Amino acid sequence: MMELLHRLGQEAGDALAAQRPKAFAAAVDGFTFALQRLPDYPAAAMSNEAFARVNAFAEQVISEIEHRLDGDIDAKYRETLSERVYDIRRALEDAFTWRRHYLRT
Repeated sequence: MMELLHRLGQEAGDALAAQRPKAFAAAVDGFTFALQRLPDYPAAAMSNEAFARVNAFAEQVISEIEHRLDGDIDAKYRETLSERVYDIRRALEDAFTWRRHYLRT
């Protein structure tokens, strides 16, 4: 689990620091892929604090995507970024459901 948390932090940081569209898209894709892997781990392996940190990473990446969507970008890139917002939100919802289901007492 720690390696996944590290990867999420790294990909989020890379996305926030990326200057070029390709580098940004690659980091967002890496972040999204890693976020989608959360339910592959035992829910008890992640503390509430770590889960809050993952959620914060996701919100930062989404905020940066939305900022870039406000800029002057081509239609294909705009569509790709818009899809990533939905992908990240869906992965977050899956992660919330996963934790709620497996951490029931």
